[in-house]
Amino acid sequence: MLSLADRRKREQPGSGIPRLTIPLTRRFWLGFVTAVILSFCLASNLQSPRYTLHAGDEVPSDIRAPVTAAYLDASATERKRAPQKSVISLIPDRAARISALEDLGRATRQLARARLSPAPLSARGSTSGLAKLPAALTESLLRVSPARFEAISRLASAILALELAQRPITSQPGDLDLARQDLVTRAKSMNTDPAIAAPAAALAGIFIRPSVIEQSAPAPRQPVTRSPVIVVVHQNELLIRKGERASQAIIKELDSLGLNGRPMGLLWRLCLAALSIGSLLMVVIFIRIYFPALYDDTRRLSVLAFIVLSGVAALRFSGYVLGLHFTQSQYGFFALMWVAAAAMLIATMVRAEVAVLVAALLSLHTAILLDSQLQFGVATFFSALAGIYSVRHIRKRSHVLRAAAILAGVNLLSVSVVTVWTAGPMVSHLTINLWVAVKWALAAGLMAPFLYFIGVAILEPIFGITTDLTLLELCDNHQPLLRRLVLEAPGTYAHSLGVASLAEAAAETIGAETLWVRAGALYHDIGKITRPYFFIENQQGENLHNKLSPTMSAKIITAHIADGVDLAREARLPDLLVDYIRQHHGTSLVSYFYHQAIIMSDCPGGISESAFRYSGPKPQSREAGILMLADIVESTMRSTTRKNPARIEATIARVVQRGLADGQLAECDLTLREIDQIQAAFARVLAAIHHSRMEYPTAEPAEERWLASAGADR
Repeated sequence: MLSLADRRKREQPGSGIPRLTIPLTRRFWLGFVTAVILSFCLASNLQSPRYTLHAGDEVPSDIRAPVTAAYLDASATERKRAPQKSVISLIPDRAARISALEDLGRATRQLARARLSPAPLSARGSTSGLAKLPAALTESLLRVSPARFEAISRLASAILALELAQRPITSQPGDLDLARQDLVTRAKSMNTDPAIAAPAAALAGIFIRPSVIEQSAPAPRQPVTRSPVIVVVHQNELLIRKGERASQAIIKELDSLGLNGRPMGLLWRLCLAALSIGSLLMVVIFIRIYFPALYDDTRRLSVLAFIVLSGVAALRFSGYVLGLHFTQSQYGFFALMWVAAAAMLIATMVRAEVAVLVAALLSLHTAILLDSQLQFGVATFFSALAGIYSVRHIRKRSHVLRAAAILAGVNLLSVSVVTVWTAGPMVSHLTINLWVAVKWALAAGLMAPFLYFIGVAILEPIFGITTDLTLLELCDNHQPLLRRLVLEAPGTYAHSLGVASLAEAAAETIGAETLWVRAGALYHDIGKITRPYFFIENQQGENLHNKLSPTMSAKIITAHIADGVDLAREARLPDLLVDYIRQHHGTSLVSYFYHQAIIMSDCPGGISESAFRYSGPKPQSREAGILMLADIVESTMRSTTRKNPARIEATIARVVQRGLADGQLAECDLTLREIDQIQAAFARVLAAIHHSRMEYPTAEPAEERWLASAGADR
């Protein structure tokens, strides 16, 4: 038996053994391209349109709340909790109301006179009475028809009078902005024509002013309240209109919905690119140290890179491509689906251990991209772990539904925990955010297995990687090659079933892939379909080899390997099964015909042993080694007459020792302990098959005499 290190030495150029590794340059370019694309995906800012507004900035478009959310108003809470030294009384300021209406009337009269002036339009708008009006508003009011101007003037005066009379307007920051928003609402409710309502609200908004006078008085002693001020923003609620100035309250609402954020600068992009490259190097080093066979497998490395890049690109750009405006929370829940689907695909098509590492790194990137919100990274990682666990033993398509149920349950639990964990002082309004989180978590749990199922169906034929789902389908007896084996070579089919039973039990004992060896056992001898009656298990009369020379018989026997490979290629069987067909005899000797040739030869020393050996290669994996041993043991036991437990164990030991002595297991990773366990598994299965039976009683003597007399009468 060769150690892994010895195996790798033998695979070096010039050793005479085919090298399984891919050139270093191909790995380098695969890693380089992956690093470039991954850095671009993570450092770009296309996942969802976001605003970078500050208090006082003009809003470029109408902004509505995409979801219902609640946020803590820190400044309002601080004011509420601070002990009041005085009480503010609001006294109506009648003089301010009258002054505002008079100023508005004076401006409309100036506009009316300017409309009648023969001077150019630009000169008419620069009169002293109109100087405080915006130029665009003045020009539009000078251009409208007399009837429309009269309607605008009356509406502006009416809404200004109502606003000053019905709403106490203070000098506090933002109060005048709210009053101007009320003017817009009043104008629309009183006149449905936008060409009249909009300029009337704009004109009245210029003359709005505080309508009350604030007077302070000593406040009575009261207990200080500790409850926070929670502001609830409902879905589709209009937050601010296009062209309006963003107040501090609006900025807080946008921040709570994840619609406002800082621009992604060059340094931030470079840091993300460096993080992505570092993560890629971590995965490569992990694979290189712990899974050298995977490191040498170009197809699995390629599919790993493709899955990671596809998941990151979908996570990053799906909102932009589909025109969907994901909020920060929605983007975090969206990661539950894509990261879990990517982890499930990697676990199935690469390795589960690598999937755990990649899921952890993708979850970390998710948290960083969402302004370092750890709760989304934690929930994403638990979701990915649940996905990896749920696909570990998929044996039929319905198990995908089981995976969806597991994933949805884990998502529900993890998202609920992190939502309560991050609620803080907003626990009284927890149901608002929790209900949104639950909906997204369930949707992600149900969609991730669907994406996994589609991904497996697409990636399997592209990269030539065989999954358990494909092997399960190939083990169906209604597959064309298996049907031909049943009908044209029934003895070989019975032998294959026996080999499958032995190999599956042995693989389960040592922790190898049971489904791989079962599928390999069913197809390992399909080459015998070409000439079935040259193999003893299919012969029912004369042995056809009696008419052939030992050399020709050996060629026919060994040719079933090449015939099997050809049939497998025609049927487009996975490369995994093709390898098992090639390797299940290794380079072993067709000993019966070799010894026959020596006996029949006049010059025994001139018989070349190589002419009676299979072309190989020797088994390259534990599963292929198990298949070889099961094939030899099953064939040998069929030719053994006495099959008691002791004889079975002795036969198995002799067959295995002969294979070890011939070096047939030198290139697979089976250890001596595992070989002992395989022998024990073979003995257990064969003892159950060939157990002794009770001898059934013969007919009674009277019955025998009656049968004999009946025969004589006839």
